Order: sequence, then structure tokens, then C-alpha cells
Amino acid sequence: MTRRTLCRMLERIECKGVEAESIEQAQELYDASSPDLIVLDIQLRDGDGLAQCTAWREAGVTVPIVICSSHNERETVHRAIKAGATDFIIKPFQTHDVKERIAGHLPKSDIHPEQK
Repeated sequence: MTRRTLCRMLERIECKGVEAESIEQAQELYDASSPDLIVLDIQLRDGDGLAQCTAWREAGVTVPIVICSSHNERETVHRAIKAGATDFIIKPFQTHDVKERIAGHLPKSDIHPEQK
């Protein structure tokens, strides 16, 4: 699952997504855009997404962080939650799965599964 594919899936459920290919770029985008939600892969070009999740939480970031990964072992999910993840989506996933998980963490005025 590529970042571009995930952004297209988010667009289909009327959520705007921005892509980052590295932790550095993700931090810059977060600082510039103040997102309502972060979807973060465990493996990024320049580091560990779980370490970034922990860093954001330690810095006071309170928006939901949904980790997505093909690593579906129980220990990986546990580490993600311990790092501060709000939810975990196992890849590969379908648009409906993304919609349900993302909608559950967005403000009520945003997209919800029953709306589409």
C-alpha cells in the first residue's frame, strides 16, 4: 500500500490527505497544517514511525494517530498503542476499512461511515 493509494482512498471518503515520505517531511507538514488526524506507517525512509509517534506524544500532540502497517503481529500492535497510537490498521486494507477507522477518530462534523 503506497502513500499515494492511501491518499486516494481518503479522497474517496471526502478526507484530505497529504503525503510524507519521511519523518522529517511528516514533521514539517504537521507543523504547517495542524491536521485533525495523522495516519503513520511504521517503516519510513528515514526512521521508525513508532518512535515518531512517541516523539509527537511527548511533545504534546493530541490529535489521533492511526498506525498502518503490514506487521500484524500482536506485539507490533501492542508497541504501537504503547507509543501513543490511537488505532492500528493492518495492511492491505479496503476503502471501507479505512473509512470506518478514520471516521471514528474525526470530529462529528467530519465524514462518518453512515454518511456515504
